[in-house]
Amino acid sequence: MAVFRLRYGAREVLLPLGKFTIGRASDCTLRIDDEHLSRRHAVLRVETDKVAIRDAGSRNGVIVNGVRIRSMRYIVPGDRIRLGRHELELLRDDIREGFVSQPTREDVGAVPSSGPPPTPSQDDLPGPDVLSPREREVLELLALGHTQREIAERLGVGTKSIETYRSRIGDKLELRSRADLVRYALRHGLVRPY
Repeated sequence: MAVFRLRYGAREVLLPLGKFTIGRASDCTLRIDDEHLSRRHAVLRVETDKVAIRDAGSRNGVIVNGVRIRSMRYIVPGDRIRLGRHELELLRDDIREGFVSQPTREDVGAVPSSGPPPTPSQDDLPGPDVLSPREREVLELLALGHTQREIAERLGVGTKSIETYRSRIGDKLELRSRADLVRYALRHGLVRPY
């Protein structure tokens, strides 16, 4: 089993299994008070043996090893993550089964001692404000049942552009299937049920 940590300056933060948010907002798992960061800047998904990161719709982006990421991607120990003026490094410890390490900071949420990462509920998903106006428009049309070709014609763009928008929407909202996108749009009032 692996335990992941983030080195942030002289401090280290334990990463609990599941969703881990970084930003200025008081409800972020790791709160960094800096005007160069968005309220919700980045989201990590911590699994038992790997970690994924995505930009949560930040203004200044998420840079991994010098490259701005455009979608969710897995990171490995030693990767350097730049958020605004801050650099973080992913660290990994392999531990014996049954050993549970304790959190090193008071402001990090409780660490589950065992079991699989929690399945994200609709409440754990980002709000529609992480989407650009065009992405939101595409999501609404997808949720209403339009094909990608119909959406492309309606918006005056190519089908490949709509595929790119759909991919970005899925990455930002952590949703993959069209059914999940429809449920999300209904729950957040982007479309009305018939």
